[in-house]
Amino acid sequence: MDVMTMASTHFPTPDTSGSTDGFASLKQRHRHERDGYPEFLDLRVHRALSWLHRAEQCDDDDGAFIFLWISLNAAWDYHNQKPDIEEWQISFNRARDQSKSALANQKTADVLNIVMDRLYTLRNQLVHGGATWNGKVNRSQVRDGRNILPLWFPLLLPS
Repeated sequence: MDVMTMASTHFPTPDTSGSTDGFASLKQRHRHERDGYPEFLDLRVHRALSWLHRAEQCDDDDGAFIFLWISLNAAWDYHNQKPDIEEWQISFNRARDQSKSALANQKTADVLNIVMDRLYTLRNQLVHGGATWNGKVNRSQVRDGRNILPLWFPLLLPS
């Protein structure tokens, strides 16, 4: 089945009338149909609907657009090839070991580079729909990132 056929099967045309019942009706549909979804599609639809729900709660156009885009990313991303858990674990362990070494050797630039790389990975997970809105997984990392990123602005902006 091609992508457009699958999309039209699983995702109806959005209601552009301003109605906010899109999430509720799609979530109910998801609950009824998810047992028949291909592998990983259930999680992607769940994530997409979580971001759609967030977009419907947003009262500004910029925020709503961003949340809808994340929802779209989550909905369409299930068919992309992603590294499996073993590849991810190897990469994570390598970064962990590098950060321990950099800390032990007081290599501040290396530590900051690793932190920013991890924050960028977290950003990618969020922006590209690889995380559920307000989900339990990565919640502490999102909070940490929210606390770390503002510290960079005084350093980056001209004085």
